[in-house]
Amino acid sequence: MTYGLRKAHKLIWLLLIATAPLGILFATLGIKEPVLTDSNLKISSASGDRHLIFENEALTTFLDPTGDFNGIQIFVKQPLPSPAAIAYGVSLAKPKGQFLGVLDKKGVYNFKVDKSINEIKIYDEIKEETLFNIEILWD
Repeated sequence: MTYGLRKAHKLIWLLLIATAPLGILFATLGIKEPVLTDSNLKISSASGDRHLIFENEALTTFLDPTGDFNGIQIFVKQPLPSPAAIAYGVSLAKPKGQFLGVLDKKGVYNFKVDKSINEIKIYDEIKEETLFNIEILWD
């Protein structure tokens, strides 16, 4: 390496050492979504019209049939076996299912559904297999 290359090499490394921490700082400040931990994920018991319809180690599902809004609330407590899990609302009229949303990470998911839906199917699109079938019994 010549003297000019050594000098340029040293200058580039000094600039990288100075700017890398700033880049990390700005990257962490740029995260808009708060990080969800287990202590943040508090599952309250069923109350009022809201009642539990399914629970296992990975999911807890509540049904909230209040007025015009028929809500399904899914708590994903730990990462699902598939990163491509999609929730479908299955009814007799739509056996393939109505797309509700994607369950991609730990957290709380709220979906608005019709009373015609009698099952929630959580499906892995990549492996083409059903992960969970959640039966809904409307009162």
